[in-house]
Amino acid sequence: MSNSAFYRREGDLVHPLHAATGPWDPGFQNGVALSGLMAHVFEQQACAEGMDLARFHIDILKPTPMRPFRITVTPVRDGRRLQVLDAELRVDGELTARASAVRLRRAQTPVAAVGGAPAPPETCPPNPISPRRPIHGMVESRRLRGGDGDIGPGAAWFRLTGDIVEGSPITPFVQMALVSDMGSGQARVVDYRTHTFANIDISVNLARAPRGDWVLIESDAVSHGEGRALVNTLLSDREGEFARAHQTLFIDPRG
Repeated sequence: MSNSAFYRREGDLVHPLHAATGPWDPGFQNGVALSGLMAHVFEQQACAEGMDLARFHIDILKPTPMRPFRITVTPVRDGRRLQVLDAELRVDGELTARASAVRLRRAQTPVAAVGGAPAPPETCPPNPISPRRPIHGMVESRRLRGGDGDIGPGAAWFRLTGDIVEGSPITPFVQMALVSDMGSGQARVVDYRTHTFANIDISVNLARAPRGDWVLIESDAVSHGEGRALVNTLLSDREGEFARAHQTLFIDPRG
């Protein structure tokens, strides 16, 4: 079993590997892996020259079993300035997740509201992922503020190594999608020992393409105690902010 990839492709089937195991139930896949895989699928689609991925969204409709599945991609619009793509993930014919992406044409335009570079990861203390988590060997983390076990906002740098699918290394765009799912772990609204807080979606809007092999996520959250929460995340690389992400959480007391 591979410890350096999330998935293996065999023909038209995709097989989840150990790193794709979910945190709430080992029989289902985690949102980090699913988000990164959908981003990878979109990144592989051909497009007109000079375009960048500018929006990414995934809906996790129900838990996705740790079983082989198929992904289909449908071009909704394929123009020179705008490309829209939809994707569906089905396990044994059952739809468990869907995603969409938008590519936009790059052009020379004025720069506005660009902040400074954040404190680099080398200046932040190591924040190891728990060895109990299947992705432990693929993630390096450095804490900027807050803590994984704390209720309230948090911020940390992340770098992932390995392949999203065996033979396909994690790219900056795929890494962005992977770490966007981690916002709910940085800005907790409940104690994980008493409640689960699985996200049902991830939406990311990009001001530019991510660069480099580290991503900083700065997350906060709000909940009115009605069984759900909203997580808001600012994503930066060494040069500064490049995207904003949002997650809707479904909060449930543990059995």
